[in-house]
Amino acid sequence: MKEALGFVEVRGMASAVNIADAMLKAANVKLLGIGKARGSGWMSVQVSGDVGAIKAAAETGKSLAIENGVYISSLIIPRPADGIGNLINKGVVPSDKRQATKESQAILENPQPSDKNKDEFSEKGELVASSSSSEVTPPKKQSKK
Repeated sequence: MKEALGFVEVRGMASAVNIADAMLKAANVKLLGIGKARGSGWMSVQVSGDVGAIKAAAETGKSLAIENGVYISSLIIPRPADGIGNLINKGVVPSDKRQATKESQAILENPQPSDKNKDEFSEKGELVASSSSSEVTPPKKQSKK
């Protein structure tokens, strides 16, 4: 059985991290990533899990985003069609600049219960997975040559 997908779009990276933290604490969901959406500073928080957990997490994220004045939109896909996970992993949704991890595809295709998530950053410094701790360590900056 495939896992449901949930998305909450907000303005700003700090807001997206705050929303992701609240969503992960509100329900038993897995963070697929935080990516740049198309727009001026828009960020998309992407989670997966069972439908009830996704609804609870998305409602929590939406409420917090509205409270902070950063809410753009939200979406819940209860039973994603084949290929939707591939779009997310190829970076087509929400950003064509981010490469999602193989772990994200595995979660969508073969959901497994997990007690821990690990902090992972993409090569571009975007948070793609977070542990349950509330502290997020920023990625090291690469020098431009």
